[in-house]
Amino acid sequence: VLPRQGPPMPDCPRCKLSMQIQEYEQIHVLFCDNCWGHWLDDDSLKKVLERHDYGFSRDERATVFQNWVRAGLTGMEDTQLRLRCPVCAKEMVEQPFADDCPVLVDRCDAHGTWLDAGEIKQLQVFVENRLRAIRISRRRR
Repeated sequence: VLPRQGPPMPDCPRCKLSMQIQEYEQIHVLFCDNCWGHWLDDDSLKKVLERHDYGFSRDERATVFQNWVRAGLTGMEDTQLRLRCPVCAKEMVEQPFADDCPVLVDRCDAHGTWLDAGEIKQLQVFVENRLRAIRISRRRR
């Protein structure tokens, strides 16, 4: 039996299985191998969204945009009970990532953000599109 290395990994708020540490955009995040969701504290999420090591192709951005349109630009609303924070077990609040963002995330203000499968990439595309729009508007001035 191997000795424990620190506290046990938190359970996934979606499927209740133990999450694993994964490197995403060179940032360590918690990942669920079962449902492919990600748990990030605020600092890690900010770092992931600030990184632009890997850009998305026009086709990838178009696919994300088409999914938003199909979803009525409201995200993938979940009819299940609210998810609980894997750190404090309090109910998280499902909310848009930003006022003009179609991606709904589950949020614990004290500990971080739960992103269901695909939402981490959707947020990256959202941020890339927002930055692209800012650059274009600055060029027009």
